[in-house]
Amino acid sequence: MKKTHGLRSQAGLMAGILIVFVLLACQKEEASSPNPFLPSQELLGSYDRRFKECLQLATAELGKEVMRYEAIRPGLLPKKISIEATHYELGYLLGRINQARFGFLQPGRTAENEAINQQIEQMYLELYPPYLELLRGVAEARGLTLDELDLRYMEHEYFMGSWWYLFNYQKFLDETDFSCSLASYYLENEGRHLVGRNFDNQSDRPHFLVNTKMEGSYQVLGNSCYMPYHWVTDGMNEKGLFIGVSTNGNPARYNQKEGYAYPEVPAVQVIHMVRIALETCATVEEAAALFQSVRIWFPEEFNHLLLADAGGDAAVLEWDPDKNAHVFRRDKPYLLLTNTAYLEGLDFVESNCSRYRKAKPMLEAGIGDIGQLLDVMEAIRFTSGETRTLWTAMFDLPSLEMDVWYRAEGFEVGHGEGIKE
Repeated sequence: MKKTHGLRSQAGLMAGILIVFVLLACQKEEASSPNPFLPSQELLGSYDRRFKECLQLATAELGKEVMRYEAIRPGLLPKKISIEATHYELGYLLGRINQARFGFLQPGRTAENEAINQQIEQMYLELYPPYLELLRGVAEARGLTLDELDLRYMEHEYFMGSWWYLFNYQKFLDETDFSCSLASYYLENEGRHLVGRNFDNQSDRPHFLVNTKMEGSYQVLGNSCYMPYHWVTDGMNEKGLFIGVSTNGNPARYNQKEGYAYPEVPAVQVIHMVRIALETCATVEEAAALFQSVRIWFPEEFNHLLLADAGGDAAVLEWDPDKNAHVFRRDKPYLLLTNTAYLEGLDFVESNCSRYRKAKPMLEAGIGDIGQLLDVMEAIRFTSGETRTLWTAMFDLPSLEMDVWYRAEGFEVGHGEGIKE
């Protein structure tokens, strides 16, 4: 495998959207791909055209470049997104993009939902005030105020719905028909903490290499699917904190998603909290405490997380079916996470996950460098069957470097990125 270290730079609305959703779900690309894991060339050539048009219009109106959207390589489905802005500016940009594309916004607060909205606002004032500034930007881009937004709707449905239609995700699903593996290894003698990640899904779909510098927050570098800013599936920040997401699907009772009905108490969508933690936390200890400080919401699926930091700490963070958080600390050089619940015990995990069984002896034999950890990730990569590994990413936390390989390139080309201190 060729490795490179290149770049070292860094439903209102839902009612309308549901109509679009139905139309999209009924429209298939006439040119179907012979490979069910590959989108057609027609779709690849057009899926992001409208987004780029809207981004250009919104950037011109804002008067500065807040988000840069560019190809990693010509013709490659994954794209690179770089954001350098205040949270308000990003929110304003996203609000204008949404308006240019859809032109409407769901009705906001009412007398019936005012109390829960005030509770959510108070939660974010204590937890993460920049998010309220982002929402203020979205609102003012639409000629509204923050007090007019229904924060329950904004927590997940607004942003997920926007990006879903902006990048034509439904067409990818229609045309082609989320597991994952993560491993950390601490080389104690060198003081180096390495992390490997395979992101697995049923078919290709838009995904992004994202580098964000938000004013007043830690810089974040990683990979995203579905929502290029909010949905960090694996990434690290400038302090060397890594967080990676995996589906917790075995036993099945751990993956009972909650759906889009916002909880009765203030809550943070699980992947949104990944973004918040990466922007505000420097260590595993801080991140774990943050996740345990509020109700975490799982509208799409039940997830568990691998956390690791430059100092050598690592943990799996998992929730039981009652949404109580549990932390499993690293007690050996490595920590390995797939899609089976730690709460069932590691004997159960090993008995019920072939990837865990394959990777465990390789890790226990010892890892001397990032290349050997990459060998582990290669050994448990999906290359056939009903799912595929869309990317493999490797993180060197003390050096703040990441390399990522894409399935679309046969995992032969490594794209390097780093965070400058």
